[in-house]
Amino acid sequence: MPSLNVGKNRFLALDVFRGTTIALMILVNTPGSWQHVYAPLLHASWHGWTLTDLVFPFFLFIVGSASYFALSKSDFSPTPELLQKIVKRSALLFLIGLGLNIYNYFLLELDAIRIMGVLQRIALCYLIACVIILFSSPKQMYLISAAVLLGYWLLVWLIGNDDPFSFAGNGLAVIDKALLGSRHMWSLQGSPFEPEGLLSTIPATINVLVGYEVTRRLSSTQHLLNELRKIIMVGGLMIIVSYIFSLGFPINKNLWSSSYVLLTSGIALLILVSFIWLVDIQKQAWLSYPWQIYGSNSLFIYCLSWLMATTFWAIPIGDGVTSITPLYTYLYQSLLPLFKAEMASFVFALAHVLFFWLFSYALFKQRIFIKI
Repeated sequence: MPSLNVGKNRFLALDVFRGTTIALMILVNTPGSWQHVYAPLLHASWHGWTLTDLVFPFFLFIVGSASYFALSKSDFSPTPELLQKIVKRSALLFLIGLGLNIYNYFLLELDAIRIMGVLQRIALCYLIACVIILFSSPKQMYLISAAVLLGYWLLVWLIGNDDPFSFAGNGLAVIDKALLGSRHMWSLQGSPFEPEGLLSTIPATINVLVGYEVTRRLSSTQHLLNELRKIIMVGGLMIIVSYIFSLGFPINKNLWSSSYVLLTSGIALLILVSFIWLVDIQKQAWLSYPWQIYGSNSLFIYCLSWLMATTFWAIPIGDGVTSITPLYTYLYQSLLPLFKAEMASFVFALAHVLFFWLFSYALFKQRIFIKI
């Protein structure tokens, strides 16, 4: 097959990837009832993975991809102005994430505000990744990534007890308790544990670097098909190595294990290649339009979906004497006469996805793009 001359192309497939990721994130974050959710839409309880466990790493992958285009505007030169801009954006993302938590706990329990979260991890990963990108060559970045994954494995093993990769035996919670405080952490299995903890944020940065590097290579290649073949090989190899690695460091989202980084990065690469083949090579661009709309204000839409769900939980429905039901639960229960519990929960979440797509469409038609 002939080679395709791409030059500095910006693939529609990246918009598809971003849009599908934010749609899936809303779908898994807003079920009607957490007691009635189809298994693939729940996180793995500890070791292992589900479809839902791919969403956050894909979000980080997208951050890395977007970072390539953002940094290219400054020719990847680590000027004081660029570094200041990176620090400001990281701080803004972190503060927005903290603000969402404050809003949530203001309605629930203000003195137990969770410090970390999705946006906070994105902020820290973005900051660390940008520093690595700007101050190292691609070869050095590969070596740093390998060192981080191996070093993190060794560190988790050293700070844990006799079973360092178990929920009870890992040492990550001890570190987060010391730095964040037990009351300011997520609760898992009835105990304080921070799935977006400080130490586990370090390997999560590699997901950002993978997204950056594949975008760099795709954007600069003159032979797209050859590059796609290489990416398929690398993605497949990552998945194979992740399962070999899992024999010593199980695939685990909560620990953000090194094997988990390799698995999710490998899957992201293969999915991106599939989208590029379908949308950019086979010219099925019409498939990209709905997802391009959803991805045009992705972080803003994520924040808005969080705020709406939290607000629905805080609005009481009932007479205030004999019964009080949160609006969120009331809306879910209104679907139960029509569907079984799991399906009602799924339809409820799907309605959120559709609502925020329509909202995104309204912004898109008005050419309103809210950058965070």
